[in-house]
Amino acid sequence: MLCWVAIVSVASTFATPAFVTAQVRKEQAEVLVAPPARPGGAAKAEPNAKRATVAPKVRIIEPTLLVRRAIIRGEHWAKQYLPVLHVEYRLMRTICNPSKEERILIARAGFKALDEAAKNYDAWQNNRNRPNEQGAARPVVPNPRKAIQDALATAVNAHLSPDQGERYRVELEARSAEAKRVAILTVVAKLDHTLVLTVEQRSQLTDSLTSHWDESWETGLQHYNLDEQLIPPIPDPLISKFLSKSQIEVLRFHFQRVTPSASAYGIGVNNLDGQLDDEFPDAVAREIPKPETKK
Repeated sequence: MLCWVAIVSVASTFATPAFVTAQVRKEQAEVLVAPPARPGGAAKAEPNAKRATVAPKVRIIEPTLLVRRAIIRGEHWAKQYLPVLHVEYRLMRTICNPSKEERILIARAGFKALDEAAKNYDAWQNNRNRPNEQGAARPVVPNPRKAIQDALATAVNAHLSPDQGERYRVELEARSAEAKRVAILTVVAKLDHTLVLTVEQRSQLTDSLTSHWDESWETGLQHYNLDEQLIPPIPDPLISKFLSKSQIEVLRFHFQRVTPSASAYGIGVNNLDGQLDDEFPDAVAREIPKPETKK
């Protein structure tokens, strides 16, 4: 007896929460049963042959390697940005002097922002080189420091007094203004070292950068100081319009405009191991609050 066998496979994928993806595959076999062989000859296939269905087999596949790698990358970037959270939290504590209970709430917001910053950078890193729509701007590098600062500021305004919130706002603005001033002076000094600027050119460049400054140019400022040829990605017109032809040639030949990746955040901040707060462990701050029950 001859049997014709056809295999039909049906695959289904089910999503599971929190980075866990499992695939379930169902395999079903259908067997065509041919009629009895005719005397003196081989059996011929009949169009009305009966079908015998084999019970489906279910095979569960473990979470994919890509999902596991995504979790590991997220943990890596969260650890990379943890020093940023330490610095910002200590500044907030020094300025506002909140109570232990208030600090737990603010620390919780900081850890949440830390995790989100790590996820956002990992997503940007995976998508930055993918083709996009024609004319679409390239995705901007996430700024984890700003994300953590904004989260802490929101928590301060939500859980502390208006006076504490105002003190914190004033200090943050003053620090931002000082960081901008230092960054501009650093760039102008680096240009002056190679281009030998005049007093007027230094003043013109300082004014030009001050009025068109982009906060992203401050990222990884210490990296620019490691190589005299590296400068932030400042548009050429903001610099070259104040230079001579020979200086412009040196500018374009000698300097390289680079954008430090988000990995630059946290580098250079050492000795910040341990808990975020000395009065409660990080596990307390990371704990999700239980919803209040109605009496």
